[in-house]
Amino acid sequence: SMGPVYARLSGNGPRGVAAFMAVSILAAVLTQYPVGRLSDRVDRRTVIASACTLATLVAASIVFFGPLPRGLFLALTALFSGSALTLYSLSVSHVNDKLEPAQMVDASSALLMMNGMAAAAGPVLAGSLIHAFGPRAYFATLGTLTGALTVYDLWRKSRRAAVPRELKGPFINTQQIVTCAGLDSPPARAVGAKEAI
Repeated sequence: SMGPVYARLSGNGPRGVAAFMAVSILAAVLTQYPVGRLSDRVDRRTVIASACTLATLVAASIVFFGPLPRGLFLALTALFSGSALTLYSLSVSHVNDKLEPAQMVDASSALLMMNGMAAAAGPVLAGSLIHAFGPRAYFATLGTLTGALTVYDLWRKSRRAAVPRELKGPFINTQQIVTCAGLDSPPARAVGAKEAI
C-alpha cells in the first residue's frame, strides 16, 4: 500500500506512479503459476528461500545504485514484485502440505490473521522510515524483511526434513482466490479446492 507513496516521493508524476504500480501487479500475477508449479516439484522451502534471496538482492540494487534509468528501474520492480508477492501463496501451500484436511480451516484463519496484522503494521513502519530517511527506505525495509525471511527459512530447512512429493498438495494461488472473491465467483472452482484438500 506504500508503493504509490514511494513512487510519488521518488519524483514520479501520475503516469510514473501508475506505471510503477501496473508493473508491480502484473509481475506478481504472471509469476504465480510458474513459481507454483516449480514448488510442486521441489521443496517449497527452497523456492521460498530463492524468492526471498532474489527479492533481497533486487531491493539492495535499487537502494544502493539508484536513481536508475526508468526502464531498468521498472524491470527491477517487476523482478522484486514477481518474487516477493509469491511468498504468501508459497507459505500457504507449504503449511497445507503438513496438515490434515480438518486442520486447514484453523491454519488458514491464523495465516490470514498474521497477514492482516502485517498488512496493517507494514505501512506504519515503512512510512515512518521513509519520513526519517527518504524514499529509499521503502526498498531498504522490504529488502531487510525478505533477507530476514531467507535466513529463517534456511534455518528451518536445516532443522526439518522436506515434505515427500507424494504427500504434497497442489500450489494454492491466493492471488486467484482474491480475484475470484472480488468478482463474486466461487474460488473453489477456480483453484480446485476440493482437489487441494
